[in-house]
Amino acid sequence: MGEPRTSVTEKWWRWRRDLSDGSRAAVEITRKPDGRTLVTLTHSKLSGTESIAHRKLVWKPLSQQISSE
Repeated sequence: MGEPRTSVTEKWWRWRRDLSDGSRAAVEITRKPDGRTLVTLTHSKLSGTESIAHRKLVWKPLSQQISSE
């Protein structure tokens, strides 16, 4: 598993990490001009439909928690 990588500008913050199963997780937080914030979660390089279904179960509660706050 690789070390997390981050990059930051005035408008966004990005975090990426290669995971032990060969997939990659990324989070990007973007400030919108109207004061809102956009959070994007991406999980790429998944091995197949079972892996996709499992990761949806992992990420969905987290994304719901973020959007409700």
